[in-house]
Amino acid sequence: MHTNEYYAALEKELKEILLVVGGSLPADDQEEITGFIAHGEYGLAFETLCLSFKLKCSKMPLEVRASVERLGRKMKLEPSLWEEIISENNSGTCI
Repeated sequence: MHTNEYYAALEKELKEILLVVGGSLPADDQEEITGFIAHGEYGLAFETLCLSFKLKCSKMPLEVRASVERLGRKMKLEPSLWEEIISENNSGTCI
């Protein structure tokens, strides 16, 4: 069972990532991610964030790639969610 500190840290990290990448996302996606965070749905927020980048054929900005990977691993999510969008070899492949 995770502690309140664990969830507070997830929320903080997601908000920090969203602060950096928010301008690169469609407004609807930003709003949806923010709503998921507000309701404690951190996995859905992370998945939506990654999917938004995949759908727009884009890489995560360099300054948050390590944070995205660390957060995905911390949450024990499937690496395929973030690997492509943080990869140096990503040529902007769409899903």
